[in-house]
Amino acid sequence: IIWLLYLALEPAVRARWPHSIVTWNRLLAGRSLDPQVCSHVLIGAAVGCLMWSLFSLAGLLVGDRNILSSPSGLYFAEGTRQWIGGYATNLGHALVIGLAFFFALFCVRTLLKRDWPAALAASLVGIWIEGGLVGSEHWQIMIPVYLAIYFGLFLVMLRFGLLAVISTLFFVNGLQSIVVGLDWTTWYAPYGLVSLVCFLAIAIGAFWRSLGSLTLFGDRAEQST
Repeated sequence: IIWLLYLALEPAVRARWPHSIVTWNRLLAGRSLDPQVCSHVLIGAAVGCLMWSLFSLAGLLVGDRNILSSPSGLYFAEGTRQWIGGYATNLGHALVIGLAFFFALFCVRTLLKRDWPAALAASLVGIWIEGGLVGSEHWQIMIPVYLAIYFGLFLVMLRFGLLAVISTLFFVNGLQSIVVGLDWTTWYAPYGLVSLVCFLAIAIGAFWRSLGSLTLFGDRAEQST
């Protein structure tokens, strides 16, 4: 359904909001190592880490510190197949949710004609969809946190487009699924450490490719000419 919606609205998006799907179209065309594509992946990684930090901070403020922060992440540590399948599922969810958010923001932006009000309105809709926030015990903390997260996510979408948001969602969900702990000798720690290394490798690779023709360690005079 989401893909059919994409096919239906893609011409309108291309006409009214073309910059938002430039890197997405390059990725679909097989140009995954394009510098701009990699820069948007890197931006998504940074924003995803920030969002995960906010979620973790909110969990520390309102949650039980004596339990694992991500019990669902134990599924990823049950074996290699579960680890691969779990992150493949995370990527699929990032694609579907990213496209859903993208078209929701496109519709709101088309109605309101302005970026900031559209991002705020879409954020309020996101909080409403969450459902349990308003009636939660610590709603005074959770609602501002979720509002800030949604608002930031939609601002990223307005500024950088669809691919950056998909990358953001993949990173925040992936980091939320990592279980490591302080004792690295536990049975689940190796899978968490491998996940951290993979996310770090993606970020470093995206940074390196986003430089394009520039070199990380080169002659400054040569780069300035």
